[in-house]
Amino acid sequence: MNRAFLLAGTALAGLLALGGVARADSVGELQRQLEQQRQQIETQRQLLQQQEQQLRSVEERLQSLQVVNRNVELKVDGIEAKGKDAPVLTVRNGRPTFTSADGQFELSIGGRIHLDYAQYFQDEGPANALVPDRRPAAAQDLNSGVNLRRLFVNLSGKLWNDFEYYIGYDLGGGSAALDEARITYTGFKPFVIDAGYIQTGGPLEDRIGSQDFLFLERSTPTNVATSIASGSTRAAVGARTFGDNYYASAYLTGPTIGVNTSTTDDQQFGGVATAAFQPVSNDVWQAHVGASVGYVFTPNSNGTLAPGSRSGITLSERPEQRVDDFRSVSTGAINADSAYHVGLEAAGQYRNFALQGEYYFYGVNEDRLNTGQSDPRFEGYYVQGSWILTGERRRYDQSRAAYQRPRPDRPFNLANGTWGAFELAARYSYIDLNDGDRPGQSCFSGLGTGGSDVGAALPNTTGCVRGGAQAVTSVALNWYPNLNLRFVLQYQHVDIDATNNTVINAAGGPLLPGTVDTGYDFHVLGLRSALTF
Repeated sequence: MNRAFLLAGTALAGLLALGGVARADSVGELQRQLEQQRQQIETQRQLLQQQEQQLRSVEERLQSLQVVNRNVELKVDGIEAKGKDAPVLTVRNGRPTFTSADGQFELSIGGRIHLDYAQYFQDEGPANALVPDRRPAAAQDLNSGVNLRRLFVNLSGKLWNDFEYYIGYDLGGGSAALDEARITYTGFKPFVIDAGYIQTGGPLEDRIGSQDFLFLERSTPTNVATSIASGSTRAAVGARTFGDNYYASAYLTGPTIGVNTSTTDDQQFGGVATAAFQPVSNDVWQAHVGASVGYVFTPNSNGTLAPGSRSGITLSERPEQRVDDFRSVSTGAINADSAYHVGLEAAGQYRNFALQGEYYFYGVNEDRLNTGQSDPRFEGYYVQGSWILTGERRRYDQSRAAYQRPRPDRPFNLANGTWGAFELAARYSYIDLNDGDRPGQSCFSGLGTGGSDVGAALPNTTGCVRGGAQAVTSVALNWYPNLNLRFVLQYQHVDIDATNNTVINAAGGPLLPGTVDTGYDFHVLGLRSALTF
């Protein structure tokens, strides 16, 4: 029994010992687990701190990027604001043009180059039945060669939307001179107001710019008409109005550029008016009729001299060619109270055929002592036509009631096999600047003395003017590779009928009546290379 109790106690003690060991192992395990969890928590805490630091860094970078982005936005806004005010550059028909962002200001840079060559053909020696057009000894010997006819540089554009301007300078012809300086106001509809040294219009051919000529030059009758009170480089102020089928203009005009006022000289004062109408205008037919009047109320004069001695009006012109600059017809200086021209014009197109002509009547009211003499009267006209072989038509500028060069449908391009536009043209012009001409008699007073042939310099006091008559027949071929280029080949036959005004008396007495023939025929072959932009 005791042994049994002993064994039972021993077993119980062993169980208790084992239980204690088990408890001791569980505590150690828990401690280890707790330590592991503590370490994991510490590791998580450290990771969390690192993430917080990374997050703060990201936030700082984000804030920095936001600042940068705002700065970029501000810069972009500034650039856009500046861009809204920056001018816009475009190229219109080869002409660089700057336009303000609001469209109220504009500046264009343009130019025009005309390089001419002419070969004059004159028969030398005395005329006879076989060669009637040989050059008389007293006639002009013409010089062939090259001439930079025009070298225009111009600025044009608008100011405050309603004002336009144009400033042109001509560097051609061996000299440099202002050609045009104009201010135009367009805000008084339907009128356009011009002021400055301007192209005043007048005859139809004068309203056509040199870049749009059919030939190398305008006709002689037209240039004589515009020399009275209109033409280019003349001080003027006036207005024009135009619509779909009408045009009208009126200007008060003064002297040309370079004529200044002094204490003794009075400047010219005159006016010019034009009216034109299109009775028909469609894709097949186009017709134009009109009239022009130019009047000089007060010629350039020396106000200190008595009537009959004041300087006055000279009507003269070249034979529609400028390589040799001689004037083939001239009235000489006519003392004048006033002078005028009246012109009638008509033109039209049928498809690619065009026809145009003008008639002029010129008059000079003389300032002289002998009031019983009649005032001189003259006349001239031209007729011209063209055929555009490639089918285009000449354009019509309603703002000037004038014709413009064709725009080639197929501009020159060798790769495409296109050659631009070709145009054949022909013209006949005639002018007669003789009045009261009686062959064998002098047209001047005979106040000169031997040894001084004062011819055209003496005042006309006899009522006779011997300015000569001229007829010019022209044929031309125009090639337009594109809208900016033009090449011209032109042939002319010029027939001048003229007699000198006076001859020198070898005995030393007064000048004798002029009887020397200075008229003759000659031929001209002309070329022009032209660039316009």
